[in-house]
Amino acid sequence: YRDFQKRVKHYAQTGIFLAIASKNNPESVDEVFEKHDAMVLIKDDISVFEVHWESKADSIKRIADKLNIGLDALVFIDDSPKEIGEVQERLPEVSCLLVPEDIEELPWLLSRTTFFDRLSLSEEDAIRAQSARAETERTALKETVSEADFLAALDLRVDVFTAQEQHLGRITQLINKTNQFNLTTRRKTAEDVKEIFGSQNHILLGMKVADKFGEYGLVGVCILELKDKTASIETLLMSCRVLGRKAETAFLCGVAQAAQQASAKSLTGEYIPTPKNNLVKNLYKDHGFTATKDLWAYDLSEEMIAPNYVTLKLEIND
Repeated sequence: YRDFQKRVKHYAQTGIFLAIASKNNPESVDEVFEKHDAMVLIKDDISVFEVHWESKADSIKRIADKLNIGLDALVFIDDSPKEIGEVQERLPEVSCLLVPEDIEELPWLLSRTTFFDRLSLSEEDAIRAQSARAETERTALKETVSEADFLAALDLRVDVFTAQEQHLGRITQLINKTNQFNLTTRRKTAEDVKEIFGSQNHILLGMKVADKFGEYGLVGVCILELKDKTASIETLLMSCRVLGRKAETAFLCGVAQAAQQASAKSLTGEYIPTPKNNLVKNLYKDHGFTATKDLWAYDLSEEMIAPNYVTLKLEIND
């Protein structure tokens, strides 16, 4: 059990969220963390606690809500086939792992999966656990005020910028793992991204988001293809961690301004539906784009306005 804790603690240090869904009394769980001499994990390693006697499936849904991530980003580990079965039935998006009968196999349970494989560790990965604690503070604020007051109180800051070489690893990561807020879901290798980065006919944009509680880091990517005074959005995606903040509106405003600076007269975009990206089905329509035969188009002679509670900063290289 200690070896298993050491392994998940390592994952936490690389930006993986740890959460507890336990059918138990909260004080009993607190006592284990505070007094059990076999504990490797400490309470600060855990981003969300759901400790009560309700369904673990309900706990998992609340964990996803509190972390502002999709259910398909969660891996549930339990030693009860009954609990695993209920979660698989009610939350099929969640990946489930049953603790092996031979407990000596437990430390290797996660390493024998590909759930947490990654090409590299980005700055955003390193600060994710800290970001989770900030998300808890945001949730607490949201529960006490109206939606409008919550957004106004966030002091949301959105930076849209031309990507530099140091951003390419994180951009590649986002392109290949983002599903919900992804207009086209076109995957790309690191070499593909590097080629686009060096292309004269493309603009590779990143978006960083921060608010008064902390930084989200680089959480948005847009690839613009330039041709005949038209800037075409080949890729537009955003991490689900910033959903519900209207950061997407500020991002589109930044994208439109970048297209204008490149002398484009029209901005076009495409929505390719997948089983997971219905969330962005009406994104272009909701932001003033006009439907054409195959695309959505925006006349860049019209100014796109960012929400008044967002500070938008644009850094575009020539």
